[in-house]
Amino acid sequence: MSYYIGIDVGTSSVKASIINPADARILTYRALYSELGNTPAGWWEALKRAVAQVTADLGPDCGGLGMDAQVGTYILYHENEPADSWPVYGWGGPYGSAQREALQKEKGTEYFVRHTGMPLPMVNSFPIARMRWFAEDRTDEWNHCTHVLAPKDYLYLQLTGELISDSFTWNGLENPATGVPDDEILDLIGISRGKLPRMVPALAGPAGLSEASAAALGLRPGTPVYMGCNDAHASILGMGVTSLSQAFDLTGTSEHIGLITPNALGDGELVCSPYFEGFTTFGVTASSGQSIDWGMERFPADEEALWQVYRGVAAGEKAPPLFLPYVCGERSPIWDGDARGAFLGLSNTHTDADMLYSVFEGVVFSVWHIWSMLPASLTGDVRRLRLGGGASQNDFLNTLKADLFGTSLEILAEKNTGALGAGMIAAVGNGAWKTLADAADACVRLHHTVNPQADPRFAQALRRRFEVYRDVCGINRAYDLYRLR
Repeated sequence: MSYYIGIDVGTSSVKASIINPADARILTYRALYSELGNTPAGWWEALKRAVAQVTADLGPDCGGLGMDAQVGTYILYHENEPADSWPVYGWGGPYGSAQREALQKEKGTEYFVRHTGMPLPMVNSFPIARMRWFAEDRTDEWNHCTHVLAPKDYLYLQLTGELISDSFTWNGLENPATGVPDDEILDLIGISRGKLPRMVPALAGPAGLSEASAAALGLRPGTPVYMGCNDAHASILGMGVTSLSQAFDLTGTSEHIGLITPNALGDGELVCSPYFEGFTTFGVTASSGQSIDWGMERFPADEEALWQVYRGVAAGEKAPPLFLPYVCGERSPIWDGDARGAFLGLSNTHTDADMLYSVFEGVVFSVWHIWSMLPASLTGDVRRLRLGGGASQNDFLNTLKADLFGTSLEILAEKNTGALGAGMIAAVGNGAWKTLADAADACVRLHHTVNPQADPRFAQALRRRFEVYRDVCGINRAYDLYRLR
């Protein structure tokens, strides 16, 4: 029986997961970016290396490839000019913030929900805001390029020779009633439909591998390539989140926490976009994973030392500093890309363990802050929160979350859920399973569950400290700390 490959194109590497429906076996191969870096050439080179590792072990009998990739990165592509001449704009930076604010003020939330099925989120890199910024602030580059592509679009072109994309990658452009980009929205942001790739559903496989790409990957020409989706949707899918009311916490460089809702919610403070069923409604941090990595490097402390601090906090005997985890700015809910982190309440008695505890606690507070913004009518009945991503393997961090949220956390066996979700799309697209829910039942495995502790003092202490966190989280603006730069 054929196996399937899911390809996840991230910010530091490309991962290729294989799914074998005969035994639901999952293996993941990773190729770090070379000196070419997080660029079109780097993505393609790493993709070839990652898939070549698969085919060297399993041979060419692949039933199809599914894809996901980072979104918010755009290539101003010119079909008749070399790749190294194409301008590439990454997902970071403030580009588009002024345009987003102007569009929201001019049109309002109901307009965007009617035309695109979703509110206009407060994310500068979403297509509507960033495209209008290109048209207004990079006019020469914008007029010169023949197409604007997302990373996955470029890679689909490399694999198949076809310029095709999916609507999830371009969330916020498609009219849900027609299934194609909305002409009024395109006029609003200054782009013709011909400048975008043709869009098809995520489970479609409209083209197969070209002769050249098949040879580079070790696969057969014509092997179908399924469209897949953006990295967040694929990762949530790979966590087994396929139905309404399921809650998720996707950890990583940033952290996405939310649930699947039947309707679009909010006015852009939360990100709410169409999903395979219903809508993903979530908030996203900017610096959670980066804060954890920074804290663990700077403040060496083992888990038992962290537990000593936590027990002291619960007993009212210790007061570690409060940490704002904005080392690379913050998205939800303060939406301040220029914000930076801070320790508050620091004394000369604090140890490395106190400091690292504070970093972990601050990250958990930033996630809880988002969760508290979701409607209580939806979150009140949540008893299980499913965790994915690298930080989900840290059980001390998970205990802090379980205590604060008052819910059980389901920790997955597979942390590379983006590649897994992309592979599930290929397998369902080719008929190995009937539905994505069937694929999730077969492929997604729980490793263990972390429950809240029985002693209520832990949750009470965290909630008390969170109230201070919430009061001071806007300190960057309140005291104009930007002058420190």
